[in-house]
Amino acid sequence: MIRNFVGDTKFASLLSQSHKTSVRQYYNYVADKIAFEEQTRVSLWGEGPDFTFDAVLAPVQAIPALPHGGCDRLAPLACSTLIYNIVDSPVGVIPVTRVDPTRDEVSDEWRAAPGNGSKIIEGEIYGPKGAYNPSTMQGLPVGVQVVGQPWGEEKVLAMMHVVDTVLGPRGFGPGSWAPNKQTGGAEAPEKDE
Repeated sequence: MIRNFVGDTKFASLLSQSHKTSVRQYYNYVADKIAFEEQTRVSLWGEGPDFTFDAVLAPVQAIPALPHGGCDRLAPLACSTLIYNIVDSPVGVIPVTRVDPTRDEVSDEWRAAPGNGSKIIEGEIYGPKGAYNPSTMQGLPVGVQVVGQPWGEEKVLAMMHVVDTVLGPRGFGPGSWAPNKQTGGAEAPEKDE
């Protein structure tokens, strides 16, 4: 029904994978996971001493933090972080900026463009009652993740330090954000007293 009437092949494909699994199917999934892990390691890190990359710098997810209960409908947003769990790569997240409603509003041009993702998921995120609302998300951190090679936690921490240093002061850390005190991103409106 989702594929034929809604026209959302991506969500239909995802939904079709939700069913009971036999021991044999589970065994095959584990074998597929190991093969995928090996393929991903070769693609990202190369083979032998000639590694392709030291790290991958990637977005954490498509939108800033969701409100409580927001993941009930939008668990697929975690795919940008789950992939690195599946392939056993260490990851560290660095805050870069904060949500600014004046800069981060979804434009009419973007809304008019043809979508390439799931119509259902994009509607849940960016639709009229979607989870993405830069006004209510104002001030939330937006970050990047540094992904390293398996067993490379120390290198990930060192690369995070380099990225953090290059980005410079951005107003993050304990006690650094209050509704009317911010740096590195959105300015919250003054409260009426």
